[in-house]
Amino acid sequence: MEAQAAAKRSSTAFFDELRDTWREAADRAGGVVTRTYRVAGNRLEIRCAGDALVAPLTRALAHLAPDAPQGDTLVVHAWESETTGTTLPHAPWGPDDYREHGRIRGHFDDRVQSVFQWGSRSLVMLDVERNEALYWVAAARQIPYFEMAAPLRLVLHGWLGARGVELVHAAAVGTEDGCVLLVGKAGSGKSWTTLASLAGGLRLLADDYCLVTGGPQPRVASVYSAAKTHAEALDRLPFLNDMVSNPIRPAVDKAVYFLHEHTPDRMLLEADLRAILIPKRAGEGVATVRPALSAAALAALAPSTILQLPAAGSHTLERLAGIVRAVPSYVLELGTSLDAIPTAIAPLLEPRLGRHGDESSHREH
Repeated sequence: MEAQAAAKRSSTAFFDELRDTWREAADRAGGVVTRTYRVAGNRLEIRCAGDALVAPLTRALAHLAPDAPQGDTLVVHAWESETTGTTLPHAPWGPDDYREHGRIRGHFDDRVQSVFQWGSRSLVMLDVERNEALYWVAAARQIPYFEMAAPLRLVLHGWLGARGVELVHAAAVGTEDGCVLLVGKAGSGKSWTTLASLAGGLRLLADDYCLVTGGPQPRVASVYSAAKTHAEALDRLPFLNDMVSNPIRPAVDKAVYFLHEHTPDRMLLEADLRAILIPKRAGEGVATVRPALSAAALAALAPSTILQLPAAGSHTLERLAGIVRAVPSYVLELGTSLDAIPTAIAPLLEPRLGRHGDESSHREH
């Protein structure tokens, strides 16, 4: 117990030390650039020391208006060393303390969550009780495309999760009447479905990650406007060609689209969840929908969410199971005609009478 208490004191003390370093970086950079967003009814305030990190950390969030959030406020202090000339203080952990998903042993608990992101070699610390987070990276150019497409997701997952909002690895499309959640591992067809739906008149909440609030009627909120696809999608969805933000990229990297910059009217910020779809890239002809077991939907949703997020655990699985039980599940056979996908989805978006408390309507799926 004494060792745990000492580690907690060390975590909070180091957090304070890093915040002092951020202030020094801001002074050296000539000030603070602040961006504010409404995220699932809460307020996210990103304070960058100088402007080097503004685009990498906020471009995918720019569609989230900062209008009158009713919940709490999370403040993120962000800086990098290259342009500010600051150095990172000596960390109170060693090289053997880096664990799965970048968790730092002895400095990751219910209050302070410390993570080293290997993709960008950046350090993230979240203090859930203080509603504050710190983000440091040596240079903005180290941040890879997939982190710019979903910035601060580890911070948002830990902080919003403590408030009953789950960050899930899933796509979502719909209308003001409701949306569907598209679940499955990488390559299952989620991006094909979302982008074909966007082209076919539906609106997009998410291509990769979204926020879900549970209860009798789960609600989905957008968090990132970015979408990612392999190069083959540009041949089958040619409207994307003018939207590629990284036209010069290694062959192994995906193309990234910040959709709010090109189709702002096709973005949807929030909607009631009507159904969960499991896309399958198989078969010929037009897209079709058939009922699926809720267990299959949970198996498609939970592993990819839990394995990607350091703060995920048994509580995450319990929440995801509750979300899956609240709405029906289906398999979406994509077929070969992408134009038919939004037509297949549209009937699922309408409000369903008697869905509250009617568990029998879900057991058969």
